[in-house]
Amino acid sequence: MRCRSRYPRVLLLASWLAACAGATPLEVRTDTDVGLVQIVRVSNVEPKQGETIDFLSTVRNPTSSPISAEILEDCLGFDGDLRMENTNNFSFGCWSVPGPLLPGDSMVEGVSMIIKSPPGVYSVRVQHIVDPDVAVAVKITVK
Repeated sequence: MRCRSRYPRVLLLASWLAACAGATPLEVRTDTDVGLVQIVRVSNVEPKQGETIDFLSTVRNPTSSPISAEILEDCLGFDGDLRMENTNNFSFGCWSVPGPLLPGDSMVEGVSMIIKSPPGVYSVRVQHIVDPDVAVAVKITVK
């Protein structure tokens, strides 16, 4: 099984610690039309403005056949009305990797974002799979 990521264990630990500190974590699963599964974990869906939340996305092929897809590497795509800023002061860039995802393989990406929006209810789409165009919708309530 191939699982690519630099930070998933750190983000999972951070998410677990946030949950123990009174945060409200969330896990959302989307099954794609082509057979891939995307699971997005958010460390806190009820942050305060200025707090950092972690997004961890896993794309997995649970089938017994390779699935052709184009998947983002070294980043996640975000769309919606929630204003966020990446906690990294540097960037190596973001690109997509086309090709088959073999049976049982997964790709993991994570990112920490600082909430910039004022209090309110927002929706954000987290994209890890570019082709087919798949995103997981998450509701974030800034306190």
